[in-house]
Order: sequence, then structure tokens, then C-alpha cells
Amino acid sequence: MLELFDLFSPHWAALYVLVEWLVRLFALIVVPMRRPPVTATAWLLLIFFQPIIGGIIYLFVGRPRVSSARQQKIDDLEKALAPNLNHLQKQQSLHHRTTLPDQWRPIVQLARHWRIFPEFGGNAVAVIEQL
Repeated sequence: MLELFDLFSPHWAALYVLVEWLVRLFALIVVPMRRPPVTATAWLLLIFFQPIIGGIIYLFVGRPRVSSARQQKIDDLEKALAPNLNHLQKQQSLHHRTTLPDQWRPIVQLARHWRIFPEFGGNAVAVIEQL
């Protein structure tokens, strides 16, 4: 029983190695999201070479956050622009009726849901498939 609590026992060493690899794997999933490739590479290098220290630094400094005041401004702007955008979309849809292939409808619905790109007539989209 005393051997279990010995800091230099193989159990603690195995646990430390396991935690290091879990931090590395978690970083591979979380760090590259919504981040420029150069920044993601720098964070991943730090976390891969120093997983515990890099993970702690990333938790305090590296996570992209929007302050509540800035988020409030974004929400207010969205609310202010929504009626105008909806009016423009209705007006445009009367003039530009295009048929959309069924395979692209989910993409349009996703863009509508996230309000990424309001759909207006006269626009063109090129889908680049790279395997």
C-alpha cells in the first residue's frame, strides 16, 4: 500500500505519460479550430514538446474568447441589420429566381442558419473539391 503513494513508483510514471499523451491528443483536436495555421502550429509545437506546461499556458492565454461587451455589440448589430437584410432578400428573390440543384440545398440552409452569406441574386459560387 505504501508503494502506491511513492512518487517514484512505476504507477505514477505511467499515469504521467498517459496524461501527457491525452493532453497532446486533445490539443490536436482543439487547438487548430478557428485559428490561423501559423498560430496553431506554434501552439501545437509548445504542447507537443511540453504537454503539461503548454496545456496550462494554453488554457490561460491561448483560447480565443470574445468579451461580453464585444459579443453584445455583435448581437446588437445583427438585430439592427436583420430587418434590412430580410427585406433585401425578399426583394431580390422576386427578381432572381434560380433553381438550385438538390445537392447544394444543405449548404444554402447552413449558410442561412448561421447567417454567414445572405443570398442575393447575381452571385456565383464555385465549389472546389479536392481529394
